Amino acid sequence: MVKRKIIAALLCALFVFSLTACKNAQEPPQPSPSPTDSTGQPQQSATLEAIYALHPPETVMLTVGGNDVTWETFFYFVQYSVYQLVGSPDYVSSWGEAFPYSEEETIQQAVLDNAVSILLQNKAVEYGAGLMNLELTEKDKEDIQGEWQGLVTTYGEEELLNTLKEQFCTKELYFWILETSRLLEKCLTEMFGMHGEKLSEEDIAEFAGTEDYLMAKHILIKTLKTDGETGQDVPMTDEEKAAAREKAEDILAEIEAFSGGDFGAFFDGLVKKHSEDPGSIARPEGYLFTKGNMVKEFENATRELEIGEHSGIVESQFGYHIIYRVPIDSGAVPIAYSSYGGEYTLRTLTAYSMFQSVMEGWQEQIEVTYSDAYNALNFDDAE
Repeated sequence: MVKRKIIAALLCALFVFSLTACKNAQEPPQPSPSPTDSTGQPQQSATLEAIYALHPPETVMLTVGGNDVTWETFFYFVQYSVYQLVGSPDYVSSWGEAFPYSEEETIQQAVLDNAVSILLQNKAVEYGAGLMNLELTEKDKEDIQGEWQGLVTTYGEEELLNTLKEQFCTKELYFWILETSRLLEKCLTEMFGMHGEKLSEEDIAEFAGTEDYLMAKHILIKTLKTDGETGQDVPMTDEEKAAAREKAEDILAEIEAFSGGDFGAFFDGLVKKHSEDPGSIARPEGYLFTKGNMVKEFENATRELEIGEHSGIVESQFGYHIIYRVPIDSGAVPIAYSSYGGEYTLRTLTAYSMFQSVMEGWQEQIEVTYSDAYNALNFDDAE
């Protein structure tokens, strides 16, 4: 439990707004059979502990904005990148192998590049906060210290320090990351609002267009049923499917016969009455999605509609859909982010994206130089 709490705190601090990149996130490569040595035993790459032992902790690896970054500090970002990019060092037979997602670089280079990127993101926060004359208040510092003392009271300081050590993190680095997180929130809030409160609808519309977002409601009549023995969805019989089609056609006829003034409310009523998609009930505002988030039949049909138009019957693997395209709601949560909680609305994600662009500009203004020790790194030497 204590390890999970510390890891969560660190990741939250490092990636307060990193969900802007989630749409491009990929699963770590799955382990492949490792080559065997002359004894027939599987070969393993160097462990993180062995790699860390390549240099004394105080060895300078790079200089960022005139400040030296030691191996002790940098390796925290290295080990995090290993788990982020390859899942586990056990999945790697050689760090010099091609990285599965980019054959132009090795696994080691991908890990190092990612580690530098995360480090620079934190350094850019410090740099930007300085430009904006923002700094931590005494209350901020007291809150951070209070968080630490709360963990100490619950778990004991020795266990906390040992847990950090297992993650190649020091107490000083832990505090620096938390402080950087506070500064990030101050910068974001000052520029755009923590959840985009300062953004205009035009800002959000531009982001939605760039990300190719669509929004739609639908009525689904399923052509799947639950198998009583396995509990799995299985296709209906031809007779059952024909009955489902007939029901969908009846609903469509009712829609096409509507002559009232509030079609949106009318369609919502039909959704509640007829739709067999639980998501339609859970998301009364509709589905906010972009390319690849929905089955292709649903996405393609939505793209063919103008806002305010409805489709005919659209068949997918799930059943028969009648789709109604609606204006994009800046307060809606895109389905790709729904598992992260209701706070990640389109407005919030727009703010995160805009702030990410600002931070990239700050990073470009920070001078970075790499030491001979960094340039000579070879993780396989640690085997």
